[in-house]
Amino acid sequence: NRNLPLNESIQINPKQYIKLLNTLVEDCCKELEIQKPVIKLINNDKYTNIHKSYGGYFPDTNEIKLVIYGRLLKDSCTTLAHECYHSFQNKNGLLTPNSGGDGTKEENEANSFAGRFMRQFGRNNPEIYFMRYDKN
Repeated sequence: NRNLPLNESIQINPKQYIKLLNTLVEDCCKELEIQKPVIKLINNDKYTNIHKSYGGYFPDTNEIKLVIYGRLLKDSCTTLAHECYHSFQNKNGLLTPNSGGDGTKEENEANSFAGRFMRQFGRNNPEIYFMRYDKN
């Protein structure tokens, strides 16, 4: 209903949330022509408190850590698309030890890819704007 305040229109549906994250990863990996990285979902705020971030890519293990705790699905998807792009960069030998720095070419490319990718993904899956993952 368009007349509901945003916080009243947000749905809590953990199974659908995870299903849509999987759909995003499949679509991302298909577009980037990469194998699916290992993805570890984090349902607490410890990672964010330590790293001041909602996710990270670890090239040595081709692993993505993604905080879903209390986050809107759209935000989790954007982080996941960004980190998938880092997997693409790693596959193509484009990452260096300094690639994760603010404003680096690699970070800017990952941000650009995630933004563009999410425009299309959001049009195809509009429910991502109205779903949150809660701990309970």
